[in-house]
Amino acid sequence: VKINTDAAVLEFDGRAAAGGLVRNHTGCCLRGFCRSLGYCLVLQAEAWGLLDGLELAWQLGYRKVEAESDNLNLICLLQDNTNADPGEALIRRILNICARP
Repeated sequence: VKINTDAAVLEFDGRAAAGGLVRNHTGCCLRGFCRSLGYCLVLQAEAWGLLDGLELAWQLGYRKVEAESDNLNLICLLQDNTNADPGEALIRRILNICARP
């Protein structure tokens, strides 16, 4: 399956939300998800969206998951997670899900 995630942070007050879709190999939507995050940074909101999507795919029984994100900073942190970051705990949780057998 493939998960598509995105997040938004209101510029004027910092409130955020994240969500996405789990799709099958033909692109049909299997499940959607969303979360209100309160106040956080864009990178953290994007990470929450990815984490929620991966956890949902796992709960649905999918073990081979392709994830798509439009946040290059998040992708870079996941590929080389040596730098400390405000969303470090979220990055670790995402990497732990990806490392599951």
